[in-house]
Amino acid sequence: IRRFPLRHLPAAPFTYPAVRRLMATLSDLPLDTTPALTAIGRFTPWAPELAAELAAAGPAWDVVGGMTVTYDSLLWPAARWAARWRRPWLFYPLTHLGEGPDSTMRRYYTMRHQLELSRRAATVFAQTDTEGRFLAGQGIDPDRLVVDGVGINPAEYVGGDAMRGRAR
Repeated sequence: IRRFPLRHLPAAPFTYPAVRRLMATLSDLPLDTTPALTAIGRFTPWAPELAAELAAAGPAWDVVGGMTVTYDSLLWPAARWAARWRRPWLFYPLTHLGEGPDSTMRRYYTMRHQLELSRRAATVFAQTDTEGRFLAGQGIDPDRLVVDGVGINPAEYVGGDAMRGRAR
């Protein structure tokens, strides 16, 4: 495990939400704004040493993974490293779809450049059937989608003795 210091724009409590709002607006435009979004996303926040470390590592790993689509600045260097060294890019986007297609939450988790990270992945792990269907509808090959949830399915663990468990 390597830890990299994060950098933030000045006055981050104010600039971060403004930058994300700008990015969501750019993503809604009727033209391909993916390159601009990717460039802006490098600063929300960023780890300047990460790309250099990945470049110096060469083809050191067999696979690289990323999680949580809103960490643009950490995910794109990893996805680029995987492509450069022809290694699988495994991605857990954790796409929050919010209350519906027009929700603010969905806008911030489904921007063009974020969906592109999923399209580039060898495997995309969706947490719910709803997320899986949404991603498939955005051009992610269903053969590369794995829907597996985030924990146990309570229905598979019925029975037991609650009082015994509490006594322990």
